[in-house]
Amino acid sequence: MSIRTTLSVCTAALALGAGSALAGGVIAPVVEVAPIEVAPVSVAGAWQGAYVGGSLGYIFGADDVVGIVPTLDGVPIEGRRALNLGDLDVSGATAAVHVGYRWQRDRWVFGPELGVEVGSVDADLASSFEGGDFELEAEMQNIVTLVMKTGYSVDPQTLVYGTFGVARGNFDYTATTLTDS
Repeated sequence: MSIRTTLSVCTAALALGAGSALAGGVIAPVVEVAPIEVAPVSVAGAWQGAYVGGSLGYIFGADDVVGIVPTLDGVPIEGRRALNLGDLDVSGATAAVHVGYRWQRDRWVFGPELGVEVGSVDADLASSFEGGDFELEAEMQNIVTLVMKTGYSVDPQTLVYGTFGVARGNFDYTATTLTDS
């Protein structure tokens, strides 16, 4: 065989091979894939757990009525009424720390909270009684609260709740007699 014949055979083989590849090729079958359904994740317990918080506040004018009840040997004297020395307008800034724990059952959330509040809450007043002058002072030492919080989780980001409980305030009252020197 001559070179020319060999080239012609090779060219023909290439042409036949290339022609069949262009004629159609393999078509992959189309498979319908069902969508994957993801079950919703329950958010039960999103509000559950221990927490610590703080708050800043201001007490606006808690009127305290200060008076004297005449006594004899620690027993109020009958016929003598209590004497009002004045009203103390107790007010001032406060800071508090709250510590609590919440449990969650389905959408219901509940738990106790303990709070301690301190601050610069005080008042003073000058008053007179039977010819004598007095200076009255009141100062808040602290307020301790124990409350129960109960609520309902409307959605994962919203909790509607209410509280009920007890609070105890520790206040110091001082009455000083003012005398002329």
